[in-house]
Amino acid sequence: MGQTDSVRLVHKVELGENLYRISLKYDIPVSKLRELNNLNSNAIRTGQNLFVGYKLNEEMNTPLPNKVPDYLQRLERMVENAEALYYESVVRLPKKTDTTGFESVARVFEGNYTKTSKYELIKQFNDSRASALKSDIGLGFYSAYTYNFRPGVFDGEDLFFRNRASIGLDWRLLGSGLRANKDAVKQIEIENELNELLQQKDAKSSNYVYTFNYIIYLFNKAQIVHLERRKQLIDNFLDLASDLYLVRAMPWERILELKSKRASLESMLKNLNNYNQGFDSAYVELNFDRSLNANYLPVMEIDPSKVFSGVSMDSLQDRTLELEQQRLELNYRKNKDFNLRTYARYNLFDSDDATIRTFGSVGATFTAPLFKEKRREELQEKELAVIKSEMQEQVTTINNELMNHYYEYEYTLKQYIDFLGKKELAQEKLRRELTKDYLNDPNFTPLNTVTYLDELYAIDYELLDLKQKLYLKLLKIYSLLDATDIRDISEPIQFSHLFDKMAGNRAVYVWSESLQNYETEFLIKYALNNEFDRLFLSQGQLSNEVVLQAVKNYQREGASVYRLVGKNSLAENPDPDGVKELAETIILQGFDGVQFDIEPHTFNDWDSQKDVYLNNIIQVLQTFEQAADGYLKVSISLPVFYPEDFLSKLEPLVDEVVLMAYERKNLESIVNAIQEEVKILGPKLSLALRTQEFNDRLELEDFLNEVINGTGINNVVVHDLNSLIKLDQKTILGK
Repeated sequence: MGQTDSVRLVHKVELGENLYRISLKYDIPVSKLRELNNLNSNAIRTGQNLFVGYKLNEEMNTPLPNKVPDYLQRLERMVENAEALYYESVVRLPKKTDTTGFESVARVFEGNYTKTSKYELIKQFNDSRASALKSDIGLGFYSAYTYNFRPGVFDGEDLFFRNRASIGLDWRLLGSGLRANKDAVKQIEIENELNELLQQKDAKSSNYVYTFNYIIYLFNKAQIVHLERRKQLIDNFLDLASDLYLVRAMPWERILELKSKRASLESMLKNLNNYNQGFDSAYVELNFDRSLNANYLPVMEIDPSKVFSGVSMDSLQDRTLELEQQRLELNYRKNKDFNLRTYARYNLFDSDDATIRTFGSVGATFTAPLFKEKRREELQEKELAVIKSEMQEQVTTINNELMNHYYEYEYTLKQYIDFLGKKELAQEKLRRELTKDYLNDPNFTPLNTVTYLDELYAIDYELLDLKQKLYLKLLKIYSLLDATDIRDISEPIQFSHLFDKMAGNRAVYVWSESLQNYETEFLIKYALNNEFDRLFLSQGQLSNEVVLQAVKNYQREGASVYRLVGKNSLAENPDPDGVKELAETIILQGFDGVQFDIEPHTFNDWDSQKDVYLNNIIQVLQTFEQAADGYLKVSISLPVFYPEDFLSKLEPLVDEVVLMAYERKNLESIVNAIQEEVKILGPKLSLALRTQEFNDRLELEDFLNEVINGTGINNVVVHDLNSLIKLDQKTILGK
């Protein structure tokens, strides 16, 4: 087609567009766009005209139907989905000070899942043996018959007989008789007590396998949720990437990588689901708490003193050794080798002349070993030494195991902390990419947001997997120690400030002009990115409808919103009715609290009327407190030079005092200026800094860190959101 049949096609850059999006819209490589427009970089500006090629001259040609898909819209939807998923994940993160799950840890480790105990069966068996022995007094029936082929001599009386029969009773008193049975009963009693001691020591280990499988089950449940969310992201990304490949905006290698990743996720999900289904089938009757969420189980730090001291011959083992000694004493009693038997007989015999004679007899037999006394004592001592050695060997083996398991636990914990750092890095990369989009950075690439989000999900899975390994290793250590409560040997680790992106707990002033100049969605995302958990919102000339919607949107994303009341006239006239009406209005608007910014020190007659103005502020706060009736938090801004008596009256009426440390870019001056406030108001204090006093964001953050560390006040308030956005633009874009 000749150029006479076509006309130049020019695109006017709109707000939020960059070369990447424009190249996709017109199906032209970025490099070609730069060449056509003599661009040295990807930077473009809003309103700039870009030559993007030619189109048919509509006056000379009938326009062809446009069959090119609108990739720009699809990309924008994908970016919006990625942003929504990211901010949803941010909101769902546990609070920094959250220790939820510590009580749940005990429920994981201390459940009793054994249905029958071998120790109970052993005791029942021993009790039956003891009962039988107690009823056996050693008495037995005796009978004998002898036939001689030739007449024999009847022992002791030189009588000849052909046949002889005897019946009678034997009573065994020593040896295996009455005394031996009593000793055997004592031995059984010792065995029962030993059995009870073993049962106490074995209580944890008998449940080890059940708890081991239970921990895997709990973490599988949590991992399944992460994998399903990640797979959904990959599925969506793969659909888009396939379309991008058709216009040569995505290499085929990337498609293969995504397909491989999806197949891997499907396989992992299948394995995890199969395990949990098998667990539910095998343990359907056991009382496992299947509602626990492994995401909220804290990572535990083991008390090294509990491990390095190891186990020793504790009271249970001392008692065990004592019982073993008693058992050996019974086994090696001197009278055990003595035999004493008494008997009574009725005898019949005949002689060759067939005369039958009968008579009765009684008697006793006694036997005792010679030269065995010394050997008995030696054997008893040797056997006791063997038992002591075995018990000490068990202790040594357990201590060696404990040391090995502890070091493995610490190594896994190090890996966990490393991955926490990787997660923070992934979140920061994603935040920076989204910030480029908000600030219309020409280098913004929407596909990076999806890549970074996928990286974030992969790290979350690894963190869960490592935490599972930590819990399994902790279970092994717990099963070897004598502790009966997992909380006796460990406590939750607080990671809240380990990778803080920004120092301190943060709040920010939001003037009404900000809501007019920026979209609410942008302000919400900006506040979340900068970790502002409280916003002091000024209504100004905004309508109630706009304010209500803004409050609702902020609160939905997890932020608390305070109504900013900057009404200096309240220092001149406390206006009780007006204050009551104000409290009712703020409650109806859905605010979480109020932030009073009353500054009578700006009045010309401040020096002479100071006491009057400050007393009026106290009246305002008292009236507001009664009207709010506990529904609202109360914050107030103050300069650093109000008198002590006023601060003392103020303290019980407010939840927060924001000290305006303006025009003080020196830590020492701030510390000296707030000494009275720290003494009286303590943990209720926050420090406010103005962004206009700093050259860039780096300088602001450095000073915030210095102030927080130097004063010990962890709550900071930034003045204000609009100026912070401009400071960021200056820092990031240089304008």
